[in-house]
Amino acid sequence: MGQISSQRAEQVVIVPFPKAKHLITSATHFRSTWLLSSIRALRDRGSIDAYLRHVGPRRDQLLALVAGVWVPVAWAADHYRACEALKLPVADQLAMGKAVGEMAQGSLIDTATKLVRGTDPWAIAPLFERLYHRAVDGGGAAVFQTGPKEARIEFTGVELFAIPYFRNAFRGVVLGVVSLVSSTVTAHDITPSHLPHESWMRLDWA
Repeated sequence: MGQISSQRAEQVVIVPFPKAKHLITSATHFRSTWLLSSIRALRDRGSIDAYLRHVGPRRDQLLALVAGVWVPVAWAADHYRACEALKLPVADQLAMGKAVGEMAQGSLIDTATKLVRGTDPWAIAPLFERLYHRAVDGGGAAVFQTGPKEARIEFTGVELFAIPYFRNAFRGVVLGVVSLVSSTVTAHDITPSHLPHESWMRLDWA
């Protein structure tokens, strides 16, 4: 406990939560563009038929989605639980997340990385909060510096993080963004087990 407290005391806030963490409300809606991109990635992988067998009664609604609208988090939960039921290797879940991030937010990522090309991941730290809020309505995100080339990103207030597939895929999205400015980045899931609706990632790069 003392070691954790010491580590947190030494951190520097790079991007703060929008308000005190205990005041942040849970996410209520999820952007349809991310779900459409995820379904497209499943088709590209050849996993769409297996996915449709698991998705349940929300199947027709998910397949009829159009881009750019907010849908209830429950719809996203049904989608990602079906993805979890595929039991894909974690490496594949990370790769799917990276691909989905590129499809869903390609223009934002391209613009941001052109502005900071040749720099290091600290220059794109504010991008994580923007990416998050373009996907999720509610909850919050923050970035902390924990070392010269080490950061911790915390996302809170999202029940989807209780689904292992979504947790891994979202980590893939973050990896995809940072890898545009650092080819050596790694991302580790360090979420405390008692916080199922949060995601904490430790990023390291050379």
